[in-house]
Amino acid sequence: DCEPYWGKVNLNSDERESSRSDTYKVKGIDLKTDEEISFYLSFEDWSTLRVGQNLYVKISFNQGEILE
Repeated sequence: DCEPYWGKVNLNSDERESSRSDTYKVKGIDLKTDEEISFYLSFEDWSTLRVGQNLYVKISFNQGEILE
């Protein structure tokens, strides 16, 4: 299942949850070098991906951009 979700938090009565933020990380293999790579995508791009899908991406400072 690749649906994003917020995990359940168990707090004491004197605790509260802070603000939330999200990141969407992709891990894969560079087919030219056979090295593992990882990078971040926007939710909009991440939500279109399928497990095992081949991508052409441009990666700058760990931020990915899917190339058409």
